[in-house]
Amino acid sequence: GVGTVLEPVSLQSPEQWFSVLEQRSEELLLVGDGARLYRDMARERLGELARIPARAGMAPNLGPLALEAVRRSERGQPGDVLSPLYLRGVDGAKSNP
Repeated sequence: GVGTVLEPVSLQSPEQWFSVLEQRSEELLLVGDGARLYRDMARERLGELARIPARAGMAPNLGPLALEAVRRSERGQPGDVLSPLYLRGVDGAKSNP
């Protein structure tokens, strides 16, 4: 399925992010490294609304998203430009050997 963006992308502490998620009333599927690292906090703050797969730290398969972008481009449909989004400077910085 296709995910839904709940909030605009921003850099927040885990406590701030869970405060935002606590305002939601539907079940939330949490994935990625943050879901794995903050599993206990998620369960404490969100209770039964937090769904965290056993393999939550696994990177999502972006293949279907890329394929859809190619199909839209081939049909001449406008789409978003896919590019990395680094919220922290260190994530996008190249290391000097």
